[in-house]
Amino acid sequence: MLLSSAPLIIGHRGAPTVAPENTMLSFQKAWEIGVDMIELDLQNTKDGQLVVIHDYELSRLTSTEGFVGDSDYSELYKLDVGGGERIPLLTDVLAWSKGKVKLNIEIKVPDIEHDALKLVDDRGMLDSVLFSSFIPSVVEKLKNINVDARTALLLNEIDKSSIATAKELKADAINPLFFTIPENFTRQVHSAELKIFPWTVNEKDIMMNLVKQGVDGIITDFPGVGVLLKKELDMSR
Repeated sequence: MLLSSAPLIIGHRGAPTVAPENTMLSFQKAWEIGVDMIELDLQNTKDGQLVVIHDYELSRLTSTEGFVGDSDYSELYKLDVGGGERIPLLTDVLAWSKGKVKLNIEIKVPDIEHDALKLVDDRGMLDSVLFSSFIPSVVEKLKNINVDARTALLLNEIDKSSIATAKELKADAINPLFFTIPENFTRQVHSAELKIFPWTVNEKDIMMNLVKQGVDGIITDFPGVGVLLKKELDMSR
């Protein structure tokens, strides 16, 4: 099952310290390192293609100004996002990852839930994909479209209503910014029959502290650190 076997080590945008983020090379490197899951970001183009890229605006990653949503994929594919890598389609990532590694697909914009779910479901991959979003209506819509979809509510901060909100949205997990997690929160999340996957955790001692709290997975820019820690924990058991 997707949400068992803790703690999962989740490569944030692949292995972004080794290869350009959210690229096929970054995902390949993360898999070679030994991650359990790869986190990626999903948007749509002007011509309705689902593409894997974090920023809405193109200038940080390319030499071009403009917005993903204002561009056709034929235009975006010409752009170099680092080391000659291109912006991949979701279909490319799904074809590569099937039977190989789990995915955490963060949906960055509304109204692409149905198309994203269909692409995943048509390939028989619902059990190996966790959908997440900061947008509550997106999380809710995913579950309404397909009750078998695995979903997580992303949080920049935690308040007293966070767990209740996730339950109302029928989410399976909460993905909070790691340093906002209060004492006993992980226990409360588990008591509500939810999973917890903090982001973005890049230091080994913080990872260890979160493991001791009982988190179900760790989203990191340094998957090698997380994989090594998990191996060390396995050896000590």
